[in-house]
Amino acid sequence: MKKSILFAFLILVISAPPAVGQTSSDLERKYGPPIKAFEVRPGVLMTVTYDDDGQVCQMALEKRRATDSGVSTDTNFSNELVEGLLDDLLPAAERGKKSTLYGLTRVTSRQTDFSYENVSVTLFDRQALIIEWVNRGCPRR
Repeated sequence: MKKSILFAFLILVISAPPAVGQTSSDLERKYGPPIKAFEVRPGVLMTVTYDDDGQVCQMALEKRRATDSGVSTDTNFSNELVEGLLDDLLPAAERGKKSTLYGLTRVTSRQTDFSYENVSVTLFDRQALIIEWVNRGCPRR
């Protein structure tokens, strides 16, 4: 009985996949190259898409949910945070005048518009902020 248990244990150990962590190249092979993100405020991450000329054409911002201290339940963007981020990320001369729809919330789609003359800014469900330049074409994905 002891020999059969030992034999079964040896077979299990030998046939089990190695218990090593995944490497960067393993993950990149499986999911593609990593995405670069900027932490523009504590817990606020921004990813950027560039046009063919290397100019920013889109910024996508979201609050980080998983943190070193656990999971954050404060994932909503307040209007004050949005205004502060726009002031930091978009120089006034570049964004132009506020659109007539500035601050309008569409309840049915849960979107709030913070757009300007040259930049479209949409807050989706208070969870994700998308900034797009009107006259710059982002590459299609």
